[in-house]
Amino acid sequence: MSATFQSKTLQAIYDSDFADASTLATFRTGGGGDLTNDIDALDRRIAAFESVYIGQIANNGGQSSKDYPYDREGLKREFLDEVLALLMRRSINGIVPTSLYTNTGVLVASAGGLGGTAVVLSKTDPNAAATYGNFDNLATSSNAGDGRLGLLNATGKDIFKSYQHLIDQVFAEGDKLANNPTTPTETVTAILPLAVGGVTYDQLAQVAGIDPVTKQVAYTTYLLDSTAGSSIVFKDSSGNAQLDGPSSSTAKRLQLSPTEAPLNAMTQEYDVTLDSLGIHVSTTSTGIRVRTGTSTTWVDATPSAPLALNIPGREGEFPNAKITSNYRVNLGNGSDYLIGLGSDGKVYVTSLASSRVSNVSSTANLNPLEFLLYFNEARIKILRAKLAYNEAVVREIQDDLKQANETLADLEIQDGVLPTQNSDGTASTTLSTETTKMNLFDAMASTAGQSLFLAGGSDSLHAHNEWQTNRTNLKNYIDRRSAEAQQATLDYQNTLNRFNNAYETMSKLQEKLDTLLKAQLHNFS
Repeated sequence: MSATFQSKTLQAIYDSDFADASTLATFRTGGGGDLTNDIDALDRRIAAFESVYIGQIANNGGQSSKDYPYDREGLKREFLDEVLALLMRRSINGIVPTSLYTNTGVLVASAGGLGGTAVVLSKTDPNAAATYGNFDNLATSSNAGDGRLGLLNATGKDIFKSYQHLIDQVFAEGDKLANNPTTPTETVTAILPLAVGGVTYDQLAQVAGIDPVTKQVAYTTYLLDSTAGSSIVFKDSSGNAQLDGPSSSTAKRLQLSPTEAPLNAMTQEYDVTLDSLGIHVSTTSTGIRVRTGTSTTWVDATPSAPLALNIPGREGEFPNAKITSNYRVNLGNGSDYLIGLGSDGKVYVTSLASSRVSNVSSTANLNPLEFLLYFNEARIKILRAKLAYNEAVVREIQDDLKQANETLADLEIQDGVLPTQNSDGTASTTLSTETTKMNLFDAMASTAGQSLFLAGGSDSLHAHNEWQTNRTNLKNYIDRRSAEAQQATLDYQNTLNRFNNAYETMSKLQEKLDTLLKAQLHNFS
């Protein structure tokens, strides 16, 4: 059995990369039994993230916290810790450490006590001593400088690097699921023709995209040339939403950026500077008049067809929050300006200067209903990817808990072979060893500078009282992960509710679109 990827590129990386196909196949299937099953399970868990959008956490520079290590960096570190542990397990022949994938001396036989002999991570060998049996003590922030590579021989390093590359590319594939909503989309509505600078504009377009800095939704409004084309939404053979229509055009668009003109309490005029021109607006009993700079000559603004525009910073509240621009004036610089009143009671001036004209560019135009359909399609894709992420986190925590409980069971056995007291009634100092899986779990689950199991004596042997401390630390770890599992389940449920709501919205939009199409077809008949 082996993991299967939807992407051919990912499948090729999985099959052969830094390590060739034969080397990877030998690692994955040569151990037999539980070891082969554990490697297969890890590969499948990694493959599951191909359709998961992880994103980046907003704080701590995108790095995970030890309290919730299930972001991008935390998951990668956890996966690679398990790869390292599996390479070590494959380097053990019964109770004899070998150097199949590890450097000589990294693994040693832990003996000298009751409970048998086990192969464990050395806490004294120069190659492994820096870990003190704790992988988190090693630097893991970059692939090339990953300290875990120092524990492996050349073949082991190639396998480890193959998994580094695979995990990076799997996460990158999931990131593609977030690209759709960042693609700008124009919603277009018809308006009464408006002639500006020799161009007739008869459409109003709002472009919605993602600000690359703030990562928030950003809106830009344009007047569209009457020659600008339009598009419709359709589904391709893969079921993805696509746009049919011109991807670029030489038609003109004029950017509209309403600017507030605050009231000057001294002059009782509304003042604003646009296009390096000081503009002063005043109201009269018959309408609007405008003067520029220090001039005392007023120019009467003429009524024009009302144009509804966004209030800056409140674009998402349209049409409840809007500017009705219904006056137009030509000023001394040769440019026209629109003057309007916002629903917030403020006066806004909008420049129609030629410097704000550009080509339509490559953003396709949609009518509002088609835009909503397209937007919800993208939203559902993102929510499906986030739902997969929440589900994957639950699985990862459950896997951690499974390994922790298996370790606890081993701990009880190893502690159970020891007497609690000596014959004279003093505390027993007889030792027993950690098992291999217990030792490697401790190396993976411990945080930097703080191991789950006591590291005294630079060995993996413990007396009864030390096992009690280890037991307490392990149970605390299990309790913490159990609490995380509950929180992750709540996160999953919340995302599922949003996902279901998005599907319901999509269904209603589709119903309205079908009704509209049927009405149009009826008119043709």
